Amino acid sequence: MHMVLAMSRPYRHPEMGIYWLRKRVPADISDKIGREVVTKSLGTHDPEEARRKYAKLLAELEAEWAGLRRGKRRITDREAHFLAKPIGDAWLERFRENPSEQFYWHTDIYRGLWMCFGVE
Repeated sequence: MHMVLAMSRPYRHPEMGIYWLRKRVPADISDKIGREVVTKSLGTHDPEEARRKYAKLLAELEAEWAGLRRGKRRITDREAHFLAKPIGDAWLERFRENPSEQFYWHTDIYRGLWMCFGVE
């Protein structure tokens, strides 16, 4: 006798017809997230688009959960450079022609900017 395991897949809302991701949070991190189930709209009625968005969102969610399991950690200079480079490049490009339009860097966004990477 073979046991069939159900694959994770998008859930179609019965009334709205929009697809959703619904995923049980693993027990070892549910207290850190503060809930047992995560639900997120995929914002589409199209089943093919829903499958693509679902796979991407699920991978992001799994990566976030892996980060929570690892806990906070210090990053190397190389990792910091890798994470900051796209932001720095965009900032430089935005103000390349008129640097005087650069008024200040919003230091209050620090925690939200790095916490998603599990960085102290």
